[in-house]
Amino acid sequence: MDKINIVYIDDDDDVILSRYLGEKYTNPNFQIEHEDILFDPNKGYESLIQNPSVMHANIIIIDS
Repeated sequence: MDKINIVYIDDDDDVILSRYLGEKYTNPNFQIEHEDILFDPNKGYESLIQNPSVMHANIIIIDS
């Protein structure tokens, strides 16, 4: 079974979206893995680019 990695990035976590991605978003043809990343503006965007989860994500959702 193919796997889809979804990464959700936000500086203020959206619990409802995170719950949907982690519990309710399913697909019978794919194994879906989900991870939340809390963005720290003091570290800058370079910290996100170097994050292994971001580097291996198939889908990235960013809430600015």
